[in-house]
Formats: sequence, structure tokens, C-alpha cells
Amino acid sequence: MNCSRRIALFACFVALPAAQGQTWHASRVWVTGADHHTWVIGAADTADKVLPELQIWYMGEASPGLLAPSLLAALPPLTGNPLFAGADESALRVFFSDLTQYDYRPAGAHAPGPPWRGVCRKPPLAWCGDAAEESVWAVVIGEHLVPPTTQPPAEEESDEDEPAADSPAGAPAAASMPTARYALLHQRRGVWARVGAPDEADEAEQFWLAARAGEVYLFWMEGKVLRVSTLKDAQWSAPKVVTADAAVRLAWPGVTEAHAVMVLGVDAGNDRINLHILAPGTDGEWTRLGVARENEDYLSLDPLRSSVAICRGRLSVARIGAGGAVEYGEGDTATREPIRFVPLSLRRPDPEMSSDWGDSLSLAMALMILTVVMWTRRQQLTGEIVLPEGLVPSAVWRRIMATFIDIAPAVLIVVPFVARSIPELSHIGDLRDLQTRIDEPVIKQRLVPLQFATVVIYGLWCMIWEMVISTTPGKYFFGCRVLSVTGDRPRPRQIVVRNIVRTIMVGIGSPGLIITLMMMGMLSRNRQRVGDLMAGTIVVEDGMPEEQQPPPTDEGPFG
Repeated sequence: MNCSRRIALFACFVALPAAQGQTWHASRVWVTGADHHTWVIGAADTADKVLPELQIWYMGEASPGLLAPSLLAALPPLTGNPLFAGADESALRVFFSDLTQYDYRPAGAHAPGPPWRGVCRKPPLAWCGDAAEESVWAVVIGEHLVPPTTQPPAEEESDEDEPAADSPAGAPAAASMPTARYALLHQRRGVWARVGAPDEADEAEQFWLAARAGEVYLFWMEGKVLRVSTLKDAQWSAPKVVTADAAVRLAWPGVTEAHAVMVLGVDAGNDRINLHILAPGTDGEWTRLGVARENEDYLSLDPLRSSVAICRGRLSVARIGAGGAVEYGEGDTATREPIRFVPLSLRRPDPEMSSDWGDSLSLAMALMILTVVMWTRRQQLTGEIVLPEGLVPSAVWRRIMATFIDIAPAVLIVVPFVARSIPELSHIGDLRDLQTRIDEPVIKQRLVPLQFATVVIYGLWCMIWEMVISTTPGKYFFGCRVLSVTGDRPRPRQIVVRNIVRTIMVGIGSPGLIITLMMMGMLSRNRQRVGDLMAGTIVVEDGMPEEQQPPPTDEGPFG
């Protein structure tokens, strides 16, 4: 084989994987972000699919060493037709053409957002997330809002996509219909609320939104004039003129920690645009900060194949480069540094083995408690407790079933608080999606105090009942009660100790429950759990001791 043929075969061998990995070619792109997050969405139209195939890249402040967003290992390619993309401090909120919202989080989990059809019959005119809080804003036409009543609305034109009038999910029942032509919808903790738009915007032709820390900037184009009004403390400010440049073709608003920013796509000829960055000055009047540059020239973009946003306080730009690859670059909003683009990789990282230090700490604590108990209570573990006649140690299955009954009141008390503090979980009907959301770090963090409250309430519930009648409702239902190892009624100190240990072991989680079952089923002769050994108590039931039970006969079943 000659040298040229070898080179050709080698080139084909190297190019084949690259060609296979580049079958996805973007046709549209979005970039959005918040104070600590940057998201890029690329959509590719494919012949074999009705809806575009989406790739989602992410970069946050907790992504050290990354110069550009990367694909998430736990978020595979998706299909859908996005109309709007906005990010808040918690997630990427995407609004699709079928009038549904999906939320995507840095952990890779995604789930449906609160229902839109029960609030508005048409898609929004503008959409954004709060850069510093977990909330979403949208601009809609007031007449498209679903009236906040369970009664059918008056005769109106109906569409196939129009929701049933008796299911205004997400809208507060006491909300009033805005009187202005346009209205704002505010989504917080999974619930949509309605806010009136300023009357000065009634003649607007196009809207944009930006928000940070509850302060909302509503931009609108009226003729060739771009105006802005700010919603703060439930009051709209007087509109201000941002620009009256007739060459403006596109606009992308954003907010930094210092001030609002408006990035304008100004006509540069040949179907290209330059990015002019505007911001309010110390006197509140909007001025131009500069023009974005790429290397030493003004940045020139195709308006149909690019997107701009303010992410993590910086100017972020995504564009579709040669061959359909998505490119990303960022710079400062003052345009002092040029923007340098890098192509976003289509390689999805392998899922990493997660290390849950909380579970490891719980297991270590449970093993330490077990070691201490077995070392200091060796005689109680193996020795026989002399009980009053007619009483025996309670069966393990009775104590397990009693636990389910006794913990139920604590769960019933805490569940309403879960629905109130994490309302997005109430919109999930699929158990698999619910478990996925619960496993997310943000949701886990918000659930910790509620889980702790459940355990504490359960421990107090059992302690109070055992103080009064030496048993709990669950134990009473299954014929069990608590005694001291001397056969007497347990003293208050013993009740306190056994229930404090109970709370600790349940609070530890799975390791504590496993050790409790091992103690009652295998390690303790008298079926005592750790709390019983520490307090000197035992749970008993009515029965005949084993040594007094009649021996089995050798007769067969037929005598």
C-alpha cells in the first residue's frame, strides 16, 4: 500500500467519528441567564422529526474552569418548539408553542411548570425570569386572560387550544381582571398572579421584560421610540425614553447588580446588526455605553441566528457559526473588552458518581450509637428480663405497624406546610417526576426543615402519650405498652430518654431504621431497640412466656 493511500485511509478514519458527532446542526439559538447562571439552547430542524431537537448547555459560578456552557450529563437532547426562554435564580424556564412551560435545573432534572391555559388563552408577548429570585414574569393581552371565576365566561370566540372555563389553575380566586389593554403575570412558587401594566403602554407594538430582586423593567416599542417603566413596590414609574433610533431591529434587556441594561441590535447593512449597549445614568436618563466588539472590529451578527442576554452580570452572546455549530462568547457591559467566541461542545459528559456526604455521616453516627450501646449494655442485650405474669416482649411486626399509625399525625401536620413552601411539587402527578424533583439539591434543601419538623413532632407525640398512659395510639391499637425493665410503670426520665433516642434514630434516616430493626429482631434478646436499652424500658404485650407454652405434640394431622 503506497503512502498516499495510507494517508487517505487515515484521514477517513479520523473524520468518520467527527462526522458522526456533527449530525446535529442548529437552526435557532437562545441565551439567557441570571446572577449565577448561564443557559444556551440550540434547536435543530430534522427531517425525521416534527419538532426541533434541542440541546441545552449550562454554566454557573459553581462550574470552575469552564470558559463556556457545556451539556449536562443528566439532561439528554429534547424535542420541542420554544417560544421564549428565561432564567431565574433556580431554573431555566422555557415556554413552548403548545402553551406549556418546562423548568430545567442545573442538576439535570426537568419537570412541567405551572399550567398556563388556566390563566391565559394565548401565548405571552414577552417572558423573563428574575435574575436574583425564583420567579417568572410575562406580558399578555388583557382580553386573553381567563376570568378568575368558576363560572363560564361570557360568549367569546373559542379555539381548539382554549382551556375549560372551570379550571383557572394557578390564578388567585380573588384576583381582579386588569383594566389596561395589557397585563403582567407573575409566577412565584408555582402560582400565577396578575398585575396591571401601565396605561402608557396601551399603544405599544412590542414588549420586552427584565427583572431582578422583585423590581421589573417593562420595555415597549411605540412607533420608533423605545420606552421603559419600572415596577417597584407595586407602583409603576413614569415612562422614560431609552432610544428613538429608527435603525433598531432587535432588543435584549437585562439587569446587573448595578442597573438595568438594554442591548440593541442596530442595522449595520447586508442583513447584519451591531450590538449597542445602553444603560441609565446617574440622572436616570438612558445613555449609550458603547458598541460590542469582536477582536478589533465591531461585532456583526445575523439577527436570525443569534441571541443576546445579560448573564452573571456580563454580556453573553450565542450565535450559529459555520456548519451549524453553536458558538458562545461574553464580555463586559461597558464594551471595554472584546468578545471572543468558542464553539460549544456536543460531547455529553459521563454521569459522575455522586458522593452523598449526608448519608455517610448518618451511617457513621448510627454505627457509633450501635457500638456504644452494645459495649455499655452487653448484659441487657443477652440477659433475660423477668416480666409480670401474662406479659411477653412485643412482636417486632406489631411495633412496626404501630409506628406507621403514630407517625401519621406528624405527616398530616407537615404536609400542608410542604404544599405551601414548595407548591411546584403539587403540580406533578407522576411519581417518577416527583422523586426526581425531590432529589434536586434545591428542593432537598427546602425539605430539610420540614423533615426535621416531622421527626420532632413524631417524637413529642409519642412522649406525651407514653407520659400519660404508658403507650401510644399505635401501640394501644396493637395491644402494646411500655414498662420499665423492673416490671413497673416507666418513670418520666425513662420516657424522655427513650423518645429522644427515638427522634435521633429516625432523624438519621435509613441507617437508623436499619439498626433499629436489627436490634429488635436479632441483637436484643428482649426485642429492645436502642432507646429501650438506654432508658431501661421494654415494650410488652399480653401473652404466655415461651417456657410456659405447651410443647408441640408428635401426633399427625389425623390424630
